[in-house]
Amino acid sequence: MKYIKSQTGNTLLFAIMVLMLGSVIALTLIGMSINGTARNEHRENYNQAKKNAESGIEHLIASMEKDLESIIPSPGINPTFSLNNFKESYKKDILGKYKCSSKNFIHNEDGKTNYSTCIEYNDNDIEKLLDKNNFYVPITIRSTGIANDEEKEIIAKAKFGATYKNYPSFLDFAVATHPSTVSKGDPNFQSESIIFNGGLQIKGNVFTNGNIAVSNRAYAPIIDANNVGNPWKETTYPEITGFNGKPAEIYLNTDKSLFEMKKYEFDGNCKRSKEVNGLIKSLGDLMDALGDIPQGLINLVSIITFGNFNIPDRYFTYYDLQVYNFDEHKTDDDKCFYKKQSIEEINSFLTGKSNVKIKNTVKELESVAIAGDNSFITNGKDNVLKIVNQNGKVLNGLQYINPKNNNYNVKNGNILLIDKTLKGTSYITTTQSSIDTINTSITKDVIKLLDQLVPIVGLGSHLEKLLNGDSDSFLLDLVKDLVHLILQILGLADNETNGLEGQYYIHNNNEQKKLVIELLKGLGLLSSSQNPDETRLLDFLLDNEGLIQKGKAINLDPGLLGSNDFNLNGVYYIDGDVRIFNSKVNGNAILFVNGNVDIKDSQLNNKNDNNKILIFATGDIIYQYSSERGSQITKSYSNDNSFVVNAFLYSDKKIELHGTVSKFHIKGGIAANQVILSGVRGDVDKILFGPNMFKNPKDESKPSRLIIEHDPKVWETFVKLTKDYSTMPEYHEFFLEPTTITSRK
Repeated sequence: MKYIKSQTGNTLLFAIMVLMLGSVIALTLIGMSINGTARNEHRENYNQAKKNAESGIEHLIASMEKDLESIIPSPGINPTFSLNNFKESYKKDILGKYKCSSKNFIHNEDGKTNYSTCIEYNDNDIEKLLDKNNFYVPITIRSTGIANDEEKEIIAKAKFGATYKNYPSFLDFAVATHPSTVSKGDPNFQSESIIFNGGLQIKGNVFTNGNIAVSNRAYAPIIDANNVGNPWKETTYPEITGFNGKPAEIYLNTDKSLFEMKKYEFDGNCKRSKEVNGLIKSLGDLMDALGDIPQGLINLVSIITFGNFNIPDRYFTYYDLQVYNFDEHKTDDDKCFYKKQSIEEINSFLTGKSNVKIKNTVKELESVAIAGDNSFITNGKDNVLKIVNQNGKVLNGLQYINPKNNNYNVKNGNILLIDKTLKGTSYITTTQSSIDTINTSITKDVIKLLDQLVPIVGLGSHLEKLLNGDSDSFLLDLVKDLVHLILQILGLADNETNGLEGQYYIHNNNEQKKLVIELLKGLGLLSSSQNPDETRLLDFLLDNEGLIQKGKAINLDPGLLGSNDFNLNGVYYIDGDVRIFNSKVNGNAILFVNGNVDIKDSQLNNKNDNNKILIFATGDIIYQYSSERGSQITKSYSNDNSFVVNAFLYSDKKIELHGTVSKFHIKGGIAANQVILSGVRGDVDKILFGPNMFKNPKDESKPSRLIIEHDPKVWETFVKLTKDYSTMPEYHEFFLEPTTITSRK
């Protein structure tokens, strides 16, 4: 008999086990869910705390930069500014305000984030950097972000502060421009621009916030070169390179444009501007009113401006170029003289040897305060006068001077330097407008003297005619040597070099504008209201010295003397024009000129690269015919000798340099509101009877006849002379740099 076992107990046990297993799994899942939620909350709090810490860093940087910007002075000179006081404020009010060890934390202000942020730094390291005028310093930012009970600290290494210069930033560039110093409605307003014509060479960085015009033609109206009167000579495009294989940096404003010269002839569609037509008409009316054209008026239409006295109807001239309004150029104008391009395309219009790196301008370079309120001339004038009033002699009506190492207050001065060096600190003024304040030529005095000595033949008058004529330079040199010998016999000259050394304020009372206005009004060519055409005519006559000659504050011109050497050392604050003609000027000097500067056939430090002459002028600077007179009869402008000009030239208005009929090599730099450059490659074939001709003007392997090379010694000279001469006001320039994070953890 079989017995069957019951399965009921096993089923119940299995059910209980399944239930227990399910409970364990459920409890595990519930625990995991709870832990996951907690971890998510922790992760969210951690991420939020980290985000808050980052917000703290951003807040701190913005606050520090704002505080620093509030104590940075405007660029330039400020007699009330103290660099030492600025350093103390930088340490205490900027860095110290946020220092961790002083419990100076910055906290959130919007109520949505929570952080506590401060900085740490090494006091000794900061002191060493500030002693070197380095305000871009390393700091450590500690920022703790908080989210609920979660905290996250970020430690970031950073550089914070500003760069400082005790010289104008223009001195860091080979070529640079600045905004106009007059308002846009002024007839003399010119938009900021650089004009590169032909095969010039630039070695160094370039800066502009304006338009750039470029062409493969150079303006050279004297040399015909088989172009049948066309002043625009075909050559290469410009070349821009850096140093030691590094590319040159070109700082550009991408809101501006590049203009390629496409045409240089007028026709029915492309016409001369109304501004130039107005000036030409005014000049024609003036000539008709005057009758016979005086020599002074012929001089006003210079070769650089129009090419010759007969203003060409066919070709675009340099005056057309100067007044061309690039900002108002429309696309419809592309078929005429210039075609508008993107300024970033400049690489396409440079020679193959060019090596450049394009950068965007992030700031404007402020113009240098030469004259006016709180300027170099105003401060220098006051400082010089203070010295001569305390320790100086008063002289009146001085014409010939032979002092050394003395201080003078010269009233109505007409100082003639004949192989003498005037040293010290002097305040010199001239009240007569036709008299030079300081000059190196006694041509007029010698003419009178020689006529008296040899009245029968009128020797002096003959020499004057010879000097004013376009004669062979060898014959002129012979005459100069003879006159110099006569002066030595008479005791009026010795073998010392002409020179100025020290600190000078020089004022030439320029009445020329008043006289020209009276003359034009008398001829019925100038109304009391002065419309734009009349204003343009007046300015043109004044800039080119037409009709009425005016005296110069400094006129370096050897005249009939044998020596044209002149030493210039020191700082000079000049109200009036400066003229340097046929002279060899050497030395370390800064000239602040409230007027125009005209340099012709002259050398500036050509034998010494360590010396630099820096010229800052409110008016135009025009350097004509390179470094010496040529030897060709009737073509003294043509010269193939290459001299280095160790100088920096700065103008509130315009700088023109023409490496065409003669050679230029500027080693220093140039800066102006409007920079106009023209250069040709290769040499010149000199033809005795006929126009000279360019040789190999399209050969990129040939050096340019215009080279502009940056040299850092120009800013070193500025800094040195600021320290050496007590009247020189200190210059300060700060640039707020973006705070950069170098590492973080």
